[in-house]
Amino acid sequence: MDVFLKNMHPNIKYNYKIYMKRKNEYIVLILFLILFSFVLFILITEKREGFTSVDTDIGEYQYLAPIPQYNTWSDSTIDEFIPIYKKVTNKLSDDGINKDYIVKNFVIYALEDEAKYYISNSKWPVCPYIINYCNNEPTLLNKMGLDNNGNPITIDYFQQFMPNRYIYMYLLLPIQEKMDPKPDACLIYLGEKEPPTYGLVNNIKNLL
Repeated sequence: MDVFLKNMHPNIKYNYKIYMKRKNEYIVLILFLILFSFVLFILITEKREGFTSVDTDIGEYQYLAPIPQYNTWSDSTIDEFIPIYKKVTNKLSDDGINKDYIVKNFVIYALEDEAKYYISNSKWPVCPYIINYCNNEPTLLNKMGLDNNGNPITIDYFQQFMPNRYIYMYLLLPIQEKMDPKPDACLIYLGEKEPPTYGLVNNIKNLL
């Protein structure tokens, strides 16, 4: 190839080098587009089949253990939570969703940092255990029917309305409390086993 280039006319040699450079750039671009299309296909396929992705910042069994007896949310958190919850659930004109409603329906099931997660993400945090269980057992959600838009119900749908503990109680507890022995998730939910400690980094993230 060096001999071939050496014998070329300078103008032809220059044009040839430009051609090869652009050819290599096109090859890289084509490979990138193929890879991008593949990743996009996987994401779309998973979403279409009702799979929910896991938030890696949440511990495997996090938000399953019983709520402390005197659990509270600050007034500022409640005030921030209400308009976002109304917007997500299409209940903007519902005056019944007020502080008393939040205390009676959510403070008994969710910690304040879960409410802050909802405020930031417009959905409740759900632990990987629940998500992976439902992804691996699609019939559990299939029997729930369709949502208001005619789509199959997924964990993403539940995350709009229900905190993690309520989702577990509604979907998994009726199955797992009958098992012998009971799975760790069930024991943690019932307060019969201590939940894992998820480390300083995870705890700091939940406070931000």
